[in-house]
Amino acid sequence: MNNEFHYQRLIFAYHGCEKKVRDQVLLNQGSLKPSEKAYDWLGKGIYFWEHGVHRAMDWAETRYGKGLEEPAVIGALIQLGNCFDLLDTNFTKILKLSWP
Repeated sequence: MNNEFHYQRLIFAYHGCEKKVRDQVLLNQGSLKPSEKAYDWLGKGIYFWEHGVHRAMDWAETRYGKGLEEPAVIGALIQLGNCFDLLDTNFTKILKLSWP
């Protein structure tokens, strides 16, 4: 593992979803599924908003609030590991060195 990207930090993060999905996950009867949609600008994965419970709910309401689904949010405590944090000056220095 490349130690310059080893980034140990805990964050609170929130995922917008349907209420039935949230309930299944919390009852250990299901799991969050990675998205593979064309609009997933960061690629395949499960998307969370760091410290953004209201932003996650806004997304869930936009996505699920118009039909029979009920929007909801699930929170998680995530330990970052192999990460390139653009808010950390150690990483922006690396970015500057690698940019032509």
